[in-house]
Amino acid sequence: MPTTSNPLLDSLLSGLDEKASQFLSEYGRKRRFQPGEFLAREGDPCEQVYIILDGTASILKEDARHNNNVIAQVSKGAIIGEMGVFMDLRRSASIRANASLLALEFRKEDFVTALLDFPALTVRLMRSLSTKLRSLNERLVDTLQLNHALYLGTRLLEALHTNPDAGDDQPGVPLTLHLEPISRDSGLSRLDLTNALIDLTRNDLVWQLQFKESDRVELRCDPECLRDYLFHMARQT
Repeated sequence: MPTTSNPLLDSLLSGLDEKASQFLSEYGRKRRFQPGEFLAREGDPCEQVYIILDGTASILKEDARHNNNVIAQVSKGAIIGEMGVFMDLRRSASIRANASLLALEFRKEDFVTALLDFPALTVRLMRSLSTKLRSLNERLVDTLQLNHALYLGTRLLEALHTNPDAGDDQPGVPLTLHLEPISRDSGLSRLDLTNALIDLTRNDLVWQLQFKESDRVELRCDPECLRDYLFHMARQT
């Protein structure tokens, strides 16, 4: 396989066949991005695909208050923008260089041509897509679990308002929950609610958790700690 003048590129292209490597070397435009410079912005058309040769970049997503939140970090060898090119979408997130960053930039037409002509590059891309989809699925699961915990925490607070202090020497307020009506109101399964209770227990917001007969659950909870937790987590979602 011929070498380029860039050893980083040689390393990145190792394992691709000779024609694929030659294509990337000839048609990929090397670009240097300065610290804080955006490779792409959320909402822009997906006209380019990038392969990072050196440096790292942050993937940012804008929230409802127009704040940019870092949702991922990418480094050397990462392929960026290919999903938007294939699905003809606008950028779903912004890409910002953390420090001086060197990347190969491809016009979408050239990148699609490479995939059609060079199977080895297609295999590498499929691996990249698989990794990204797995990461998206994991984040989706985490988000769903957080939403379930937030909902159940809200129901716990409502119950705590109507439940007097125990008057004993143990910390927290005792509560008895019935999962069936909560499941019916929320559309969440009893398994979802059980997992949410376990998550709250892991965060030391619920303790002495006991599952009784039928759908009855007994626990103890500190209203102030739970309220602070819900407020904090709601601000991050």
